[in-house]
Amino acid sequence: MNVFRRRAMYLLGATAVASGVLVAGASVAGAAPGATCTGDLSNLPSSAGTLSGNYAGNVRVIGACAVDAGPAVINGNLTVTAGSTLVAAFASGSLTVKGNFQIDNGAAVIIGCNPNSFPCVDDQSATSEETIGGNLTANHPLGLVTHNTTVSGNLLVHGGGGGVTCGSTPGVFGVFGSPAYIDNEDDTVGGNVVMTGIQSCWQGTIRVEVGGSVIDTGNTLADPDASEVVGNTISGNIVCNGNSPAVQYGDSGAAPNTVHGNAIGQCGFDVLQPDPFFDGGGSQPISVKG
Repeated sequence: MNVFRRRAMYLLGATAVASGVLVAGASVAGAAPGATCTGDLSNLPSSAGTLSGNYAGNVRVIGACAVDAGPAVINGNLTVTAGSTLVAAFASGSLTVKGNFQIDNGAAVIIGCNPNSFPCVDDQSATSEETIGGNLTANHPLGLVTHNTTVSGNLLVHGGGGGVTCGSTPGVFGVFGSPAYIDNEDDTVGGNVVMTGIQSCWQGTIRVEVGGSVIDTGNTLADPDASEVVGNTISGNIVCNGNSPAVQYGDSGAAPNTVHGNAIGQCGFDVLQPDPFFDGGGSQPISVKG
């Protein structure tokens, strides 16, 4: 069973103890410019901080924080500092960042949830939508998982992913019994989506509305079912090269990418890949002309 299916099962299993996942023992950050949300990463979940309320300027996450106590509105930029963790996948909270969202080296971020592809930690039937007014940029993150997230600018991930392994990972992914991975599903991105140089267990970009182009290159994944970059609607071009495994349908159940520009490399219009949900497991194009 591959990571795409496993990860939802981990969260469903965690729901039984959701009241203790990244919520207890919270320390609340101040709502002033240059504010911080702090929590103890070494003792998850009981020592995480809580990010909530209206913040006048920039905010930094140091350690481990959760958005689980109502809306958190950042009227500047949000930075998850190196090695830190932010989880905003609760029905009880929502995240809005008016500026840019920066994820630093080794940080882990999980935001957004819905009943179909990534259940909320505290309510499997609920949906939480997150909003980023600028760019979402991750430089060598441990992991990044987004669902039901609107990014007005670009969504950029360079490197990171925890290494080419599907072993359990310390920190928040370990709490859920999961390896680290990179995943963007059911999102809306006004600019470009760029995934490059990732080394992880699993990586996918599925059912994302993209106003610009998609670049998916040089990613190395341990799970043979990884590289599910399908079901996206792309106003610009899509370029997929040098990914191992090559871009595929796996068990995503998604349609081909609909591309209004050019489709190049592993995502080309002429590239056929098996799809277990199509014509009895027959092949269909990874991308079709929009």
